[in-house]
Amino acid sequence: MFLLPWFIGIFVLTIGPMIQSFYYSLTKFDVISPPQYIGLDNYKTMFTSDARFLTSLKVTIIYVFTSVPFKLAFALFVAALMNRGLRGLGFYRTLYYLPTLLGGSVAIAVLWRKMFGGSGALNRFLLLLGIEAPDWVANPKYALYSIVALSVWQFGSSMIIFLAGLKQIPQDFYEAAQVDGAGKIKQFFHITLPLLTPVIFFNLVIQLIGSFQAFTQSFIISGGQGGPMDSTLFYTLYLYMKGFTFYEMGYASAMAWVLLVIIGLFTALIFGSSKFWVHYGDGGDRMALQRQGSKLLLHIVILGLGLFMLYPILWLVSSSFKPSYLIFTDLSLWPKEVTLDNYIKGWAGIARVRFSTFFVNSFIVSALCVAGNLVSCSMAAYAFGRLDFSWKKMWFSLMLVTIMLAASCHDYSAVHLV
Repeated sequence: MFLLPWFIGIFVLTIGPMIQSFYYSLTKFDVISPPQYIGLDNYKTMFTSDARFLTSLKVTIIYVFTSVPFKLAFALFVAALMNRGLRGLGFYRTLYYLPTLLGGSVAIAVLWRKMFGGSGALNRFLLLLGIEAPDWVANPKYALYSIVALSVWQFGSSMIIFLAGLKQIPQDFYEAAQVDGAGKIKQFFHITLPLLTPVIFFNLVIQLIGSFQAFTQSFIISGGQGGPMDSTLFYTLYLYMKGFTFYEMGYASAMAWVLLVIIGLFTALIFGSSKFWVHYGDGGDRMALQRQGSKLLLHIVILGLGLFMLYPILWLVSSSFKPSYLIFTDLSLWPKEVTLDNYIKGWAGIARVRFSTFFVNSFIVSALCVAGNLVSCSMAAYAFGRLDFSWKKMWFSLMLVTIMLAASCHDYSAVHLV
């Protein structure tokens, strides 16, 4: 009964497109003509004669194993700072979560390209320190790491989950450790980290899957080509190019299934190793007794770091009041020339289309998706966590598989079936 909403979703909306996508992977399919069955030729081509496929795989693996550890470490660091009984915690959570909400947008990716450009904000700051830096986005040695920085900047969701986990660690453990003479560092490594390993495990799996499927940042920052010299050619970007630029949908579908296998292997490795490093225990209420001076310093550090993280978002707001010719030449937060032309043109554009219809449709879809996810996911989580039933591991594995398949091929198959 608890799995019924999830079963309806997976069998009605997911399994069909996945099977269709797998069939396409065994065909030569240009979207226009009917698919022609060619067996495993797409898979053979990938590993034997497609150099860009191997390049995209290499770039993606470097990105995943660089961005995920840094993002999780930074998220845990900020969560630990905020887990000190501070007032205004809701404000700080919102402050640090904003980059996650907007970080996947096209506007932020465009801004990031400008910030890390030859005359961008980063190089201007370094120039003040007497450091001459390269064009990070145009240099093949550094272009990928500018995207890594964008990924790490979007650490808000992991931070909130870490913070929730930290608040479940009983204060009694720390008080007992203090009596035994353990310092803050020993407490962190011998109490906090072991008791937080279930949360680290969850964040690691989710971030790993998401990083393998990263697309928007590479597409916008590289101009949709993965440049310079394929240094930012993510796997999903190359998959998109094959399917929707070169119309090789069969080959793209095969790539999607190879990616699913790769993500599955890494996920299975994490699950298999979890019995050696993930520790499950009961938690309690967390009370932090800090001196007022220490709290004030924490407020200053957290607020200052948060404002620094908000620079790209503040720049977006500031740019909305700049003339179009100053948007990318003036990277300051205070416009040299203030104008409302962008809002006037935007409102005029809204007046020419059925904005209310678009808004209502978006609101209805968003509300239904959120409500459906909350109901089905909470019921499925209870079933997998608390109940014993036949083929439990198989159903859980199937659930993971559904989020590992590249969305572009899955969505195309779903639309094609409809």
